Amino acid sequence: MSDLDTLDKIDVPSPPQSATSTRAWRWQWLLAPLMGFSVILHIALLFVPLPASENLEEVEEESPEADEEIAVDILNLSEIVAPEPPPEQPEQPPQPEAAPPPPAEVPAPPDPTQELVPAEQDTFEDQLPIDDGLDEPPPFDPGPSRNVFIDGIANLPVTDQTATVGLPRSEFFRVETNAVCFVRPDGGTVPEARDARWLELEPSDVFAVLQESYAPTGISLTERGDTFCGERYFEAFTATGESFMTFSLAQLKGSTLLVIWETPPQ
Repeated sequence: MSDLDTLDKIDVPSPPQSATSTRAWRWQWLLAPLMGFSVILHIALLFVPLPASENLEEVEEESPEADEEIAVDILNLSEIVAPEPPPEQPEQPPQPEAAPPPPAEVPAPPDPTQELVPAEQDTFEDQLPIDDGLDEPPPFDPGPSRNVFIDGIANLPVTDQTATVGLPRSEFFRVETNAVCFVRPDGGTVPEARDARWLELEPSDVFAVLQESYAPTGISLTERGDTFCGERYFEAFTATGESFMTFSLAQLKGSTLLVIWETPPQ
């Protein structure tokens, strides 16, 4: 039942009621204006626009446009960011395969007959001092010892006929055919001889005198096992054992020819 119907019923005169009904009716008259005011207020509120709802409708109406703008911006951005596709490269012919590298040379197996020396150990040859030639003694010079021997002939206890008679001719040799190895036909010595002396003793006696005379100087004399031109052949050594001269004692008729060689004749 609406409020208007209620008002109409109120205006209609009702039959007389009791005191209790009269009090209830009075309260109804007090409630009627309030009810009417409430109805009018509700009707007025129906026509008043709500700001919250308007804003919500605006937001709802504007959201499609925002979505459209965002979509447009995304499309525009994709157009800007997306790079142009690179030009198509012409197809290149396939490259030939590289030849495989040659196989590594396999080292030959070690020779089992050879003695292996550890790499970290020095061999006996490595421990030897390096010969740089600084400690080598100078080469031996036989000249001084040869001069001592020649100069000492003048002091031998034997007669030397070379200064007075000269060198013997071939007829003075016990074997005349041997003379060509020691003297020339004109009386001089052969080119290989350094000096020669004609001594008035047999070869054995001359050799004994030479040994005794040169022993104090350290010079030693040794007869070689071979001969030169059929005559006895000797070698002289220094006190330190260096050979410095060879000489021959040729047999003459009762005497000896001492020939000192510049170079060994054989």
